Amino acid sequence: MPPVRRQVITKNEKKELRRFYFGCVEKPSQQKLMAWFKEKFDKELSQPSVSQILSSKYDFLDETSSETSEKPNILPAKYPVLESALVEWIQRTQKSDIDINEEVIRKVACELWKKIPAYSNLPTPEFSSNWLKRFQKHPSNLHENVKVADSDMIYEFVKHYPLEDVYSFDEVGLLWKLVPDKPPSIEFTNGIRREKARVSIAMCCNALGTDKLPLWIIGYSKEPRAFRSARVNIHALDVEWRSNGTAQINNIIMQEWLIWFDQKMSGRKVLLLLDRLSAHECAVENIRRTRSFQNIAILWLPRSSNLTQNPYSMGIFRNFKECYRNYWLQYMMEQISLGRDPLKAVNILKAIHWMVAAWNFDVSNSSIAFSFQRSGIIGIKENYSDVKPPSSAIQASEKLKSLFSQFTDIKYQSIDRFIDPVEESVVDEDADITDQIAAEFLKDRDFESDEEEEYFVSITIKEAMQYVSILQQFEEQQETPNPEIVKQLLYYGKLLQNRQESKDL
Repeated sequence: MPPVRRQVITKNEKKELRRFYFGCVEKPSQQKLMAWFKEKFDKELSQPSVSQILSSKYDFLDETSSETSEKPNILPAKYPVLESALVEWIQRTQKSDIDINEEVIRKVACELWKKIPAYSNLPTPEFSSNWLKRFQKHPSNLHENVKVADSDMIYEFVKHYPLEDVYSFDEVGLLWKLVPDKPPSIEFTNGIRREKARVSIAMCCNALGTDKLPLWIIGYSKEPRAFRSARVNIHALDVEWRSNGTAQINNIIMQEWLIWFDQKMSGRKVLLLLDRLSAHECAVENIRRTRSFQNIAILWLPRSSNLTQNPYSMGIFRNFKECYRNYWLQYMMEQISLGRDPLKAVNILKAIHWMVAAWNFDVSNSSIAFSFQRSGIIGIKENYSDVKPPSSAIQASEKLKSLFSQFTDIKYQSIDRFIDPVEESVVDEDADITDQIAAEFLKDRDFESDEEEEYFVSITIKEAMQYVSILQQFEEQQETPNPEIVKQLLYYGKLLQNRQESKDL
């Protein structure tokens, strides 16, 4: 029998094994480490060797030698969830005038520890000087300010782009179960205050209103029960659903949206206007460290200016909210007439239908273009106080007043609070950042709010064909039928027939 040749494990291979092991949040077993080592280096590693390499004997491999490496060899985070939250807090806070020193970092780390569910039941560490040095040396915790075009004379930049290539992004909070003359329902989780039925909606459109991008909606639940009960694919509504413990846009979601938008603008060169919210700025900085935008240039809107305003605050948000709340109040009246509690009957899926309808059909191109004109972004800002908004916006406002009067007396302050309550504001204040970040780590919940559970059966292709045929017949029987609707129903009926034939094969 030939002698077994001993395989030499190099210093770098040992370092890689330690880096892999200590980088895992859930530590792998020695058997898994042996399999990983075999796959990566094509070498067999015994169980005693694994134990020895991971022991304190080889701690020196984790240290950086200036002679062997130009880059620091940093061990993975000791408390990965906490340190991820702490990095975000530093990123967002460094935009303010707060002096971020070692004592402040320790204090915030203690506050976050008590509010993040993964740690809240464990003793609070001392966060020693060694931990602090290691945290500060980690590459992901180093921050650079990336210079992006910024000017009070926004028009000087915008004028170089056709208006169809000038886009603006912003987010708005929406209390989707808000009742006239009543405060929103709130809850306290791990000492963190939040509204029970709230979403944030990310909107983006061009200055002409001819391109309204799909809404990104951020709620509390990763996959709300209402989606599963109805057996729907939420992408069928042409929306993107995201979730976290704050129901707000954070750095991660904003980064994802920016990359998505850049890819969506492939083949074009467009200008994207952004507000200087901390989540926006941090997302842009994080992306620019690893890649460059291929199709978009970013222009920051001034924090305060007499010359330019955010176009969404010039009418787009208000118009959208009025249209959404028209659907909601109409639904409330219908449910009350049936003897049902509308607050229990409604769910997030119904609300999303109304959001999509409001954005795609009710907020008109002319309303968006009017808001951009008022903002001063596409030209010298003029006095639009005497200029009436488009008729579609006026009609939505009048309809809401009529519906609102069915629930309470119409007072300007009362209806204004219902349309645009202060609780829907996107908060970017230093005092709230710690709670916002900690809330992102709260446990997922099944229901998006207090609601009755609905059960739906799957609709078969044959049943769908029957319903389409009924709708087609209904439209054809009208005194003034719409030929385009009939064509679309005929097309959809043909599509369903093709699906059935493919299924029968």
